[in-house]
Amino acid sequence: MKNNKKRTGVLAGLLAGALLVTGTLAWQDVSQHKTNKFTTTSVEHNVTLVETFEEVSNWRKGEAKVNEIAVRNGQETDDVTQYIYEDAYVRLQLKEFMEIMNKSYIYSEKRYMVDEKGNFNRFETLELAQEFMVTLGEDAPEDGRIEEVTGFFDKDEEGNAKGFFYIATQQADKNGQYGKFVVMSEVMGEGDVLVEGSVNQNHSSDDQHNSAIVDDETGAIDYNVDEDQYTTHLWGTGGNMSAEGNPFTQYVKWTFGTDVITMADWNGQPTAKWIVDTDSTEGYVYWGEKLTHGTDTTVTPKSLTTNLLEKVTLLEQPYGAAEYYIHVNMDAVNLKDVAKWDDAPEKITKAHNGMDDLSLVLKALTNAINEASGFELEGYTSEIATQLATALANAKVAMDNENETIESLQKASSDLESALKAFKSDNVLVAKSKLAETLNEIGEIDLSDKAPAGAKRYQAYLDTAKALLASEDANITDLSNLSESLFSESSKLVTVVGPKFKDGRIENFAGHNWTVVSYDEENGHAIITTDVLMQAEIASYGVETKEDNKMAFSSEKNPSYALSAAKKVDDAFFKKWVESDATALKAVLPTQFTEETRQEDTWKTRKDQPIQYIESGKKQAFTLGISDINYYEISAEDLVTESDFIMLRSVGKAEGQIGFVTKVGGLATGASDYRSNKNVSMMITALPAK
Repeated sequence: MKNNKKRTGVLAGLLAGALLVTGTLAWQDVSQHKTNKFTTTSVEHNVTLVETFEEVSNWRKGEAKVNEIAVRNGQETDDVTQYIYEDAYVRLQLKEFMEIMNKSYIYSEKRYMVDEKGNFNRFETLELAQEFMVTLGEDAPEDGRIEEVTGFFDKDEEGNAKGFFYIATQQADKNGQYGKFVVMSEVMGEGDVLVEGSVNQNHSSDDQHNSAIVDDETGAIDYNVDEDQYTTHLWGTGGNMSAEGNPFTQYVKWTFGTDVITMADWNGQPTAKWIVDTDSTEGYVYWGEKLTHGTDTTVTPKSLTTNLLEKVTLLEQPYGAAEYYIHVNMDAVNLKDVAKWDDAPEKITKAHNGMDDLSLVLKALTNAINEASGFELEGYTSEIATQLATALANAKVAMDNENETIESLQKASSDLESALKAFKSDNVLVAKSKLAETLNEIGEIDLSDKAPAGAKRYQAYLDTAKALLASEDANITDLSNLSESLFSESSKLVTVVGPKFKDGRIENFAGHNWTVVSYDEENGHAIITTDVLMQAEIASYGVETKEDNKMAFSSEKNPSYALSAAKKVDDAFFKKWVESDATALKAVLPTQFTEETRQEDTWKTRKDQPIQYIESGKKQAFTLGISDINYYEISAEDLVTESDFIMLRSVGKAEGQIGFVTKVGGLATGASDYRSNKNVSMMITALPAK
């Protein structure tokens, strides 16, 4: 075996207490001897004996002194963010020891004068003693017999030894018959122990404070504290709830806490009480439920037990100096290691493992309630569904009532399980319940702000679901398929947050009026273009214009949208009118595109590089390209009228050309110095027309 080896899952502690009895009892320090705190990589235990003692220097017969013993799981310093702390299961063992010392006195060789009441005639000074002798008359003894004596009980006001003047007596002296010997000293002999064979082990509190022996094979811990050899307090019906023959009850009375009961009085259900095992040969008392971990007992009151012991009262004064000790062993384990209490009553282990009658019936009732609650039962006229709904309601009432008996809980569980069995045997009812549950889970959806196509499909499925639920001819296949379709369609609904439009027009959005040139009803996405931008507005963006309402696309030989004046206008427009308007910015979608490469033969039909909505893209204004027009099937008539034309971001058919839309509504290419008077477009989410 080897010292200081810790064992996972088990915690033991010792609490040693002593009463020193010297004529009148004096209370000595009673402090926790040892608590083993151990840590694994992720779980920590910190169960501690808690004691409160009332210090006293002169304990008299009939006086009750505070001696509180409880147990706590956790401390304020426990780091719950770093470790997982387990709940604990606790039992205590109390042991006692008393030793009464034999005492004798050594007396003076002479007798000294006492008065008629038996008190010594002693004086502070020689003069006072001489004056007293004169009062005795002619027969007064000679003053040579006045002696200064320091007896064992002669003390000054501060309790220090002090000599007094006594008068030695002889046979003929007046009052001589009352002369007494003075006690000069005290001799302590060997003590008598109350329990034969027991030994005072007070030294072990200091000598063995940090000592422990751990069995390498079993992990059992022996704290090697000799105080553990004291007499185990066996429980019974006698004084101090002790078994017959306890000798300590003659001198000491224990006052227990209010939550202490015997095993016979316990109903076997988990309880916040100390349970005394009157049949145990080891003298164990068990805390009746798990001790929850907590760093603050006001927040987690179930992390602290009530007091097992509260007071100790002296019943009878011992005949000599005495020492009385209370020694407490604590055994704390996690749930897994409750099984290692192989000497514990089955009643205890069942309660701790949730196998007691109450826990079993509550577990069965909880499972039945959870299963029944998974079915949607409202709105059915079926007798089977009504029976299940009634049984479920009754079961919940029984579960919430603290005064329910085990028998009534068993009946509620049985009734609910029978109703569940009948309900589950009707497959159509089960399928209807699941469909209703699906509707409840999805909840009411406001379709007014959803993309129209998806909203229309979802409403159709919703109408069908309501009809099937009301139908007596519904079949399992239709009900099951509809549940899946509702979930699928609800997840596809798209909320659109852009401006409302009517007849293809949007008024006063981002400071301008717009035309909706493409609209995706499925997703609620729209591509919109501004009305004509006037020369003054374009100039305000810092872009040079050459003619009224016209601006150069590019002066480069190979035109590029990235270098164009149109791109400058797009960026300036977005910054001024969209970024500064939270509502507008929310409506605009992030997009991404690449510039089109030149195509000589298929330039007019291309749609390979359109602007695309992409969540990781950039919110921006943009000039349309040929791919946009073809890909989104944008009508040329929506872009231009007979009096204007719009240039595109596309390169033209030949080198040095760009694409544009003519006033007659067709795609064309031309020289790069063509002008544009309508180039700002954006992709937004738009509400459907009202």
